[in-house]
Amino acid sequence: MIPILPLLGHIMSIPPPEDSRPSRKPVYRLIENEDVYILTVQLPGVDKAGVDVVAKNGILSILGRREWHKPAALVMLHRESTDAHFALEFTYDSRIEVDRIQSDITNGVLTVSLPKAGDNKTRLIPII
Repeated sequence: MIPILPLLGHIMSIPPPEDSRPSRKPVYRLIENEDVYILTVQLPGVDKAGVDVVAKNGILSILGRREWHKPAALVMLHRESTDAHFALEFTYDSRIEVDRIQSDITNGVLTVSLPKAGDNKTRLIPII
């Protein structure tokens, strides 16, 4: 698992639920802005119905599934990709507003917005 805060840590592939197929760690990028973290995950071939994003007990889990059905008349000589699932887990703490997390997937790119909690933003404290 990767802790979102701090950004140091490790990642592990999680097994897809109720499925024995292997999972792959997708390419991802995490960017910090002033009030939000933006996580982009490359999930080629995955559409909205094939992705689950779950935030529970300090863990953000992302599971992407893609299915390909070979047409009956197709004679395949070689296939470069497999139907392996994509899986990632990140840890987070109270500095993320879980109720405001949003996600969107377009053309196989998942974007997850992780808003920072209001009381943890950097602010200038006046000296009295």
